[in-house]
Amino acid sequence: MHFLLVQAFIFGDESFMELKTNNDELIHHVMSSVGGFLGAYALLNRHENFGSSATSNMIIIISDILGHSFKESFIRIIALLIYVFSIVLFVTIKNKTSVNVRKLSIFLDGCCLVALAFLPADMDYIMSLYPIFFVTAFQWSSFINAGRFSSSTIFSTNNLRMAVSGFTSYCINKDESQLEQAKFFGLTLLYYHIGVIYSYISYKLFGIQSSFMGFLPLFAAFFIMVFQEYSVKKESNAAVENSTI
Repeated sequence: MHFLLVQAFIFGDESFMELKTNNDELIHHVMSSVGGFLGAYALLNRHENFGSSATSNMIIIISDILGHSFKESFIRIIALLIYVFSIVLFVTIKNKTSVNVRKLSIFLDGCCLVALAFLPADMDYIMSLYPIFFVTAFQWSSFINAGRFSSSTIFSTNNLRMAVSGFTSYCINKDESQLEQAKFFGLTLLYYHIGVIYSYISYKLFGIQSSFMGFLPLFAAFFIMVFQEYSVKKESNAAVENSTI
């Protein structure tokens, strides 16, 4: 048994990956609550501007250009470039360094939460969301996979589609894998909107400074990640020791 565990660890067998799948999914769900918190924070504190997605921003850029609102379009173009730069930075770090991009993403989210608290309430709404544009793009790239599923932690549209399609397929075909899909994406949606509720309550209590409350789910995700790494390392070390007996 232990020899098979070592073999799975060395060759990347699925049997070893099962040791951390549950924690991977939990980390993903907790980070979804962070995504919900940041999304709601932007909407509540910055006049209903959403800083987690480039779609609406790009639409308004075109609208501003066509409407000759060049100053506003320039500010939003900068936001788009920040979003793009964050993705480029993620890919570069992942491919050129040994840095743990998930831990780095959590660190960057923390820096963002601090920065948001000190940005003046009366500054340009889009400029005040520059930190969110940066960290959510990086978070999306870092936490895109959990087990066999690919899912966003920073917005909900595709998660809703996958949850509904998975449950509908299960009702029609009784395929257990489709039920697992529905559960995973349904939980992702649930955690995301728990983050939204938490952000709303924090906003009502603390206003702009409510960003500091986002450290709670961030710390939770970090400690789960550390525990996962410790558990996997402990299991693999035990397997190696037993295989040499």
